[in-house]
Amino acid sequence: MKEIDFYDVYMIRNTMEEIPAYELPNGYSYCFYQQGLDEDWTNIQLGANAIDSVIEGKQIFERTFVPHEHTLNKRMIFIENENKEKIATATAFFIEEENKEVAKLHWIATTQKEQGKGLAKPLLYKTMETMKQLGYKKCILHTQTTSYKAVNMYLSFGFIPYEKEKNQQGWLLLEELLDKKIT
Repeated sequence: MKEIDFYDVYMIRNTMEEIPAYELPNGYSYCFYQQGLDEDWTNIQLGANAIDSVIEGKQIFERTFVPHEHTLNKRMIFIENENKEKIATATAFFIEEENKEVAKLHWIATTQKEQGKGLAKPLLYKTMETMKQLGYKKCILHTQTTSYKAVNMYLSFGFIPYEKEKNQQGWLLLEELLDKKIT
């Protein structure tokens, strides 16, 4: 397969109502962050090829999540398998926008070994429901053209391009990869 050009893109869902519901397959369950699960988070990101090394993962976790660690038990979600191994994660995070907190779907990953088993949509559903329970009214996310299958899933969940004019090349490539117009 031809290598896909990398462009950052952003997406937004302007409401937290009518989130498509999906159940986890049998043998999997959710759990929230507890102190000490930073290593599991790093291993998932490494297993998904989202990072290049354990050191990089530890640095990202420390920089991004440690300042908010006291809230992660309500925001960072894991999926674990029958053996209680953490194999996927997403975080119902936030950013400041116009002096208001806006929900941000952050660092979503499933280990390659567990991909294709019907976990992504339930994880996305659970994370968005968590954001809704935390009181958020809209949600943004950052992704990239190399994750075009995930972009297609986000579109099916009601996300649309955010600031499309700032990353037009990426959106044009995604329209080509997904063989559809993205508005």
